[in-house]
Amino acid sequence: MAKKNYDIYNISFTSKKSAEAKAREILHKDIIDTYLDKEDFNFMMAYFEYFHIDWEQKKGQSGIKNIIRKKDDYRKPCFWIKRYDNSETDISFIISNIEKKKFYREFCAAMREAVHDQIRDF
Repeated sequence: MAKKNYDIYNISFTSKKSAEAKAREILHKDIIDTYLDKEDFNFMMAYFEYFHIDWEQKKGQSGIKNIIRKKDDYRKPCFWIKRYDNSETDISFIISNIEKKKFYREFCAAMREAVHDQIRDF
């Protein structure tokens, strides 16, 4: 059986891991609170469209205006999308998290989020 190639924005990747590495490279390419340049923005839009199971919901009705590098609640770099209606949300690039629903992982994440403020205050 032939190995599957992943063609994202005119770049061919031989594995999901290599495609994810390119997204990680873009995330760490510049400092926090900066917008992606045009090429990186176009690549990440194609990447999210290809891999993200909730892409239509994340994109929203108005569409994506910008993608921003930010830090999450745990001080880790992450991507945020800003829509044309000026609403914002975080978006994961990690394929194992975005490719298909993992209900146990979502449940654990919800539980961590529920106690996040209590842990921070402690």
